[in-house]
Amino acid sequence: MYRDIFEQQSYRFRTNEQKPYIIDGGANVGLSVLYFKELYPRSQIVAFEPDDDIFSVLERNIERRGYENINLFGQALWSSETKLSFMSEGSYGGRISQADDPRDTVVQTVRLRNYLNRQVDFLKLDIEGAETEVLIDCADLLDGVENLFVEYHSFSKKPQTIHTVISILADAGFRLLITQPYGSYDLSPQPFMERYVHEGMDLQLNIFAFRS
Repeated sequence: MYRDIFEQQSYRFRTNEQKPYIIDGGANVGLSVLYFKELYPRSQIVAFEPDDDIFSVLERNIERRGYENINLFGQALWSSETKLSFMSEGSYGGRISQADDPRDTVVQTVRLRNYLNRQVDFLKLDIEGAETEVLIDCADLLDGVENLFVEYHSFSKKPQTIHTVISILADAGFRLLITQPYGSYDLSPQPFMERYVHEGMDLQLNIFAFRS
């Protein structure tokens, strides 16, 4: 994460706003939040991290820096306000439980669309498989988002939804650049013969959506 966020600066974006509004879905321990604050010190940030143990580290990291205008929520982004089983992976892969996942705990969910009632200068969705469900729920509000990053996850035992994600983003007026996460390109060198599956996923893609 440090390499991608601070060295490569994958989330760097331009804005003319003095206090850009940033939503960080899947904040983990807060590296992305800290990066956004270094990039735009006056930014207003809303961040979500549902894993209790990781959320406590996120809170501590933000408090130590003394940054203002950051709201942290220990909830998972979803298409409704409910409670769902959650698999706590212990690192950066915790997620809403899939069919074969252990159900480690239960988390409260919240709708992203509740936070899209104003212009969003940057929206980050790294929510380990919940991205399609969330984007479908708030598709009609995405025209108010200027820059959007989605990490798409494909589960090997479920139908792929990359076409749905691309269609939603295209309909919202975004232009897309799609890459594979660093190091993932060599995991399935002969995909017609054998496909690498990790934590139940056979594909991850980084989708950068922006206004042309």
